[in-house]
Amino acid sequence: MSGSGQTAADLVSRGARVTGLDISPELVTRFQRQLPEAVAVQGSILESGLPDASFDAVFVTSGLHHVQPHADQAIDEVHRILRPGGYFCFWEPHAGSLANLARKVWYRLDPLFEANEAAVDVERIERQNRHRFDFEYKLFYGGPAFLLVYNSLVFRVPPGLKRLYSPMLLSLEPLIEKLQSKRLSCVAAARWRKKAG
Repeated sequence: MSGSGQTAADLVSRGARVTGLDISPELVTRFQRQLPEAVAVQGSILESGLPDASFDAVFVTSGLHHVQPHADQAIDEVHRILRPGGYFCFWEPHAGSLANLARKVWYRLDPLFEANEAAVDVERIERQNRHRFDFEYKLFYGGPAFLLVYNSLVFRVPPGLKRLYSPMLLSLEPLIEKLQSKRLSCVAAARWRKKAG
């Protein structure tokens, strides 16, 4: 689910040895072209073919909601390839938000989205995985700047208009996030650690 490598590029720049996994041959080619020092693997997060207990960390950036209703199977695969003590870090649209009500309608009406896309119920997946992972960190965030700056392509915002409002929204976002509750946030970010044994 590495796409063309935006998250991976940051990890490589910090000295990490990186393997990018994506199901799309085109994105795997782009990933390898942009990050020749990384390893690119074409495959599915549902059955990656990567060796057991071979990674210190797995990062999924807004990818689990693309494999619904198989997110549980994806988490099983992440658990399998992580070493004991390894980290699973992810951020996803979360099912417990008011924004998700609008998202459900948007997903049905907008042809940009696949029929199987759905927000992730973070509380449910925590309950299902509490015997396998320790939950070290969870943050709910994402307000107007998250939607209209970082996800402006989804809303088809013209770049000229985006340039006008982005500075204001980006400066307000940290203040808004301090006031947001889980219900008013757009996404959840989490860091889990695989239990030993």
